[in-house]
Amino acid sequence: MNNVQTTDTRRNSTSHDSYPRRLGRWLTNLLTKYWIFVSCGMLLLVSIQTTVVLYRIIYMAFYLFFILSFQISFGFWRKTAATFHLVIIIYSMLVLIGIYIYQFENVNVFLSERLSKELLASIGLEVVPSDVLAVKLLTPSTFLVVNIMQLYYFHSGWMKLITMPSQRDFPGQANGTLTEIHAYARENTDNVNKAHTDQILKSETKTWQEKLYKIYFRTNRFYKQLTYYGWRIAELHTFKLILFIIALTCAFKVCAFNVILIILATVGLTTSQFRKIINLLTLTATGIYILASMCYQLEIAKQHIVEKNFFVRNCSQISSNMSIIPNDTAKWFGLELTSNIDRFIGFYILLTICLTFDAIVRYRQKHRRLLLSVQFNVQLVGNRFPVLFEPFAIKNADDGTHEFNMVNYQQADQGINNFFKYLANFIFYRFGLEICYTVIVIVVGSRLDMMAVLYAIWLGIFLITSRRFIQRIWPAYVFFLVIAFPLQYISVVGAPPLLCFDYPWINIKFDGWIQLRRWLFLPDYVNPPSATQLIGDFFQLLFACQQWRVFKYETNAKDRIYTRAGGSNREIIYDKENFKENPTWDFVMNRRNWFDHMKYVIFMYSAWTVLSIVYLAGTTRTSLLGLGYLVACFYFFWYGQDFLTKHVTIMLRLWGFLIYYCFSVIFIKTCLQVAVCIFLYPLLPCDGVKRTSSFCTFVDLLVPCLKTDWIPPKNCPATFKASQDQCDRNATSANLFMDGFCMICLLLQKRIFGSYHWKHIVGELRLQAKLASQGAVLFNDISHKRMREEGEREEQTVNKITRSLERIKEQLRLNQLESQTAAAPA
Repeated sequence: MNNVQTTDTRRNSTSHDSYPRRLGRWLTNLLTKYWIFVSCGMLLLVSIQTTVVLYRIIYMAFYLFFILSFQISFGFWRKTAATFHLVIIIYSMLVLIGIYIYQFENVNVFLSERLSKELLASIGLEVVPSDVLAVKLLTPSTFLVVNIMQLYYFHSGWMKLITMPSQRDFPGQANGTLTEIHAYARENTDNVNKAHTDQILKSETKTWQEKLYKIYFRTNRFYKQLTYYGWRIAELHTFKLILFIIALTCAFKVCAFNVILIILATVGLTTSQFRKIINLLTLTATGIYILASMCYQLEIAKQHIVEKNFFVRNCSQISSNMSIIPNDTAKWFGLELTSNIDRFIGFYILLTICLTFDAIVRYRQKHRRLLLSVQFNVQLVGNRFPVLFEPFAIKNADDGTHEFNMVNYQQADQGINNFFKYLANFIFYRFGLEICYTVIVIVVGSRLDMMAVLYAIWLGIFLITSRRFIQRIWPAYVFFLVIAFPLQYISVVGAPPLLCFDYPWINIKFDGWIQLRRWLFLPDYVNPPSATQLIGDFFQLLFACQQWRVFKYETNAKDRIYTRAGGSNREIIYDKENFKENPTWDFVMNRRNWFDHMKYVIFMYSAWTVLSIVYLAGTTRTSLLGLGYLVACFYFFWYGQDFLTKHVTIMLRLWGFLIYYCFSVIFIKTCLQVAVCIFLYPLLPCDGVKRTSSFCTFVDLLVPCLKTDWIPPKNCPATFKASQDQCDRNATSANLFMDGFCMICLLLQKRIFGSYHWKHIVGELRLQAKLASQGAVLFNDISHKRMREEGEREEQTVNKITRSLERIKEQLRLNQLESQTAAAPA
């Protein structure tokens, strides 16, 4: 019956509003919402054509002004948007008219007599054939049509769409709880419409229209949830993406201008409160650089700057030792001639797009919160904690407190859905240190230079100290990274050629000094350090700053609601008050669902899996360092479950020794690279080495050279490399991959040992051991009982046999007496 009513209602509504009309209205709304992005994309496309001319630079200036005003003030940008599009339309018309009129011979001759050829070419005025002219005017004409449509057809609807609701007080009773607000925001339906939607989805379909209608509802619900979480992910991580693009830009294009971006990225990583200011300064600096790079390509700039060597200084005139110093200061700064301007400034254009998208995300989320505030009569604010599934909080107007609704660690044990929600919200809060250690190991394994040694020293300090002490020294570690990251990039850029600065280490001459300079990461004009190595340093600084924020959450009283929801990160050996009472669900004895079964398998067998990985790390390459892994595996395998049932303090201490040995292997391999690659390999004779030589023995026992480009070149024949490969049986297997992977697994297993969940496993193992012991005693008792019964049965059998023999003997004796009596004479 309900299905019939629903179908009739849908048919009645469809009769009054036809499908073509609904499709047209939907298409109009879609174009109104997104045509502005088509307009901005066309503006950007017009400005970065192959040939750089003045009118395209002005187009780029318009684009930068449009997005910069959007970053500075949303109200100003909204008020000037119509004027901006009108100016763009007028300017585009003037450009089209100017290019077209210049094709007339009289106009061409008139301007050529008064302006230089280079100036006209820089402006963009040139005589071309008719077919080329049509293609040349196609892009500006299309752009003009797009902007006219935006201004006269979609602008008013767009302005209504982005109008911010007024921020006001909300007296009276709220229209819903925070849970209901999140549910509405996730599906964009209230309870009535949600019930109607569920009724449609559960009803039986008879016709193909009803099936299509149900598919539409399912797709629409999935799309709304996807966009809801997508905007939230963008709100949390777009700024990090911007900083990463800055790091990529600076790594793949080394110039002095990028030092500004590196400093801004470093400040942005450490202080997320200045997100808007960092974005504004980055966009301003990037816009200036884009315009300067485009102006540098003009013919008039080539005539007055490039050809006259305005930024060129020949340092060899000062000293003959300075002949290796580059001459062009403009190229050092980042300005150079190119035939592909779109590729030259491509990363910077991408950076402006991401900066604009970040501002769109912030304004969109604010707009969404204000709409929900008006609808539910509450003051919604953004959740200041980095949680994914609960982006809103309610602010109490009376005392300024906030109401949050987050999945806590106790709810995470209730099912797989709550577990993944909890993991998405608190994964870095719970495993931030382990992630930071992992990144340090990756950076150390990829660099293997002096900075890698310093990073490894920090890692060693963290591994031997408690979390409370790490919390105290973590700001010093972050400060070290904040200073080291931009200084390393400055070392890559080097000193400006205009100063003709001679590095003190340039005149040092000995075999391997060039490679040693690279190991020390010293600036050099001929062979500068590689900037791509700093990408790993960026992630190291990023995660270190995120962990610093976690430590602030743990110590700030205002953030206790976040730490209570996430749970304590302290190991249970430090929670003396709660050590006797386990707050987690006993998933060993009471398995409610398959998620508890999965936890049981992971916690029960993870230790043996990790020890197997340690064994693989020791057997991947036969060496003295790998022998320690094997000894540790044999030790733990020898004790078996007796080790897992030890007291937590003893178990964590023994496991910590294995972790620190793994770190020692990484540290030794990193430190020995400078000695092996730069000083030991050059000592090899050109006629090769024997497999039993001291060099091969050293390589087998410790580590070969993992950076082959650090080996100084030798004037030897091609057979030298073959002998080297013969000595290094498998140099690639000696890298730090297995050591790093082994350390990651050991650290995660240590967290398992220090958790309350592990107590359930320990209880299970002790119970199994007790049952096994009782079973052995019972088996012995049964065996003794069987032996006693068997002995009694044997004794009874022997007694029977003895009595039978006595009877037989007695019968024989009687028979003999009778025979003797019968034989005697009467």
